[in-house]
Amino acid sequence: MKSYETKLKISAPADEVVKLMTTAEYAEAEAYVDGAITAKSRAEQCGEKSVRLITDRVDPSRGPNGKPIGDKKEKSISTSEWDIEKMKSSWSVKVPGMEKLVKISGNTWLEPAGAGACHLCEKGSVSIGLPIIGDIIAKGIVEDIKSGLPEKVKLIEMKLKK
Repeated sequence: MKSYETKLKISAPADEVVKLMTTAEYAEAEAYVDGAITAKSRAEQCGEKSVRLITDRVDPSRGPNGKPIGDKKEKSISTSEWDIEKMKSSWSVKVPGMEKLVKISGNTWLEPAGAGACHLCEKGSVSIGLPIIGDIIAKGIVEDIKSGLPEKVKLIEMKLKK
């Protein structure tokens, strides 16, 4: 299993950021920033203070080195459960048919960071249940996730300026 933890500053208040991040429109845009080839999101209210975002994605498949393989694709379902009041989400990614081999999950939360700013914090893990090459693939996925987080910050700031 490979884990990561990040904390990035966003030039916007946390209450505005959480309103944006809990929409299907944002979840879809985030999937594309993450490298999805296609994405379709929907939001489900789960009470007054929580929302579930479900994104059906098609992403590039990964080879033994953890890097995308040419034109090969794989479907996945990303689910994020947001507690709007706590500004925290628990999320997971499932690859249909590979649920026992591929485990990707984590938490995302927002922390106020002074006037008009907040921190986007994320802690996650990736586990690929294949001998020898599983950790290599997981490491490549973690590197992609971490390298994409600054792009998410840009996306959030851009969408909030509209």
